[in-house]
Amino acid sequence: MSRVKSQSFIVDADAWISAFEHRYPPDVFARLWDLIRDYAIQEVIRTPRQALNETGDGKKGVSAWLRIVQPSVVLRETPRVVTDMNRVVAKFPTLTRGIEDSADPWLVAHALNITGSVVVTEEKPSHGGRPKVPDVCDAFDVEHINVLQMFRRLTVKWVK
Repeated sequence: MSRVKSQSFIVDADAWISAFEHRYPPDVFARLWDLIRDYAIQEVIRTPRQALNETGDGKKGVSAWLRIVQPSVVLRETPRVVTDMNRVVAKFPTLTRGIEDSADPWLVAHALNITGSVVVTEEKPSHGGRPKVPDVCDAFDVEHINVLQMFRRLTVKWVK
């Protein structure tokens, strides 16, 4: 595995859950999750603490898996990130759905502070409803992709 130069993927809770629980379960794709762990150790794949918390209590599924690799996968909240998170919430006050520690604004705030970063989410744009992560990313000129697109950029392949 080679490091993806100047690319950092900031993964939303919905993307972790979708990948681990539904699309790429570790009992079938064990090697894939080894690769993801390796990318996390290299700080290529990361997630905000708030997204980690949204995956569950750490006792099963992706929540338990993430807590095993937690030191390398969880992003730190710097004063600049906190400032940018507040900017995101000010511009999109309904983004958090009233959830005090919602991960959504933190995804964008971290992306604004990490050069070459891309937000990974399975959410689709709202097209006029309550804003979703892709809408906020677009407003702040942050690239967003889904899990499969991230795997393609990481050149994760199962056949030649």
